[in-house]
Amino acid sequence: ERPDLLPATGTFDAITSLEMAEHVGIKRYQEFLREVHGLLKDDGVFYFQVAGLRRQWRYEDLVWGLFMGEHVFPGADASCAMGWVTSQLERGGFEVQRVHNLGYHYSI
Repeated sequence: ERPDLLPATGTFDAITSLEMAEHVGIKRYQEFLREVHGLLKDDGVFYFQVAGLRRQWRYEDLVWGLFMGEHVFPGADASCAMGWVTSQLERGGFEVQRVHNLGYHYSI
């Protein structure tokens, strides 16, 4: 038996996830989102920040990926395009109300 991703009990008004999904990984992405959803009150708010990738590949994305893999998220495997992340959130029971892209300047 493996431990819960989020060893919390009760329900919360708000939950924030700052680039946690990259560490959870693609295999457990839905499990993570379902656990968060189950910990929120019915009208609760989930603030979800991820380090995503552009859908259209560019050279800068390779540099970004190498930098992230070495310095920020060693072993992480869930930096994905925004459309994929949004779809996963919706599958997990969330209503996506707002998306903000920090753009490439996040890495400089």
